[in-house]
Amino acid sequence: MKKCIYIFFCFFLLSSCSSKRYMLSDKGRDSQFLIQKIKEFARKGEISKTPILVVDGSPQRYEVELKKNKLNLYKADIKTIEILKLEKSIQIYGQYGKKGVMLITTSNEKKMKDSLMPEDKILVLLEGNKISLEDMKKIDPHDIKSIEIIKSKDEIIKYTKDDYQGVILIKLENK
Repeated sequence: MKKCIYIFFCFFLLSSCSSKRYMLSDKGRDSQFLIQKIKEFARKGEISKTPILVVDGSPQRYEVELKKNKLNLYKADIKTIEILKLEKSIQIYGQYGKKGVMLITTSNEKKMKDSLMPEDKILVLLEGNKISLEDMKKIDPHDIKSIEIIKSKDEIIKYTKDDYQGVILIKLENK
């Protein structure tokens, strides 16, 4: 009996901790808004319970970014939530995309920008050509074939000798 209670307690503890990565900065019930949306889409089979969140163009992976930092987002800031089709999710995000991608557009992009590195420290290459982060945000996610994010200094040097902290490589679908 003790073993059953222990197993149940461990399962409950693990399941409640994992969803906290999707808690909003709100107080009370609103802090659970995104968790409830994820559960709703997961029940429909559109995403898993640990999807990638793309907030105003910035990917937040459950296993990476959301493990390190709390999601700095309020319910009132969310304008739209859209689910990316599974095939497109896998094309863009590889293995991570298998869990689903939730595209979130906010009414205040500044809050997410504050939690990212400065724009002048990220090099964005679209089909090998340098573009701004603003131009990157104008790209329709459905037109993207793949995105690769490079953070290693040794890899960044292959693309530029300037002082960048990351490189984003974007390839578009052939039309």
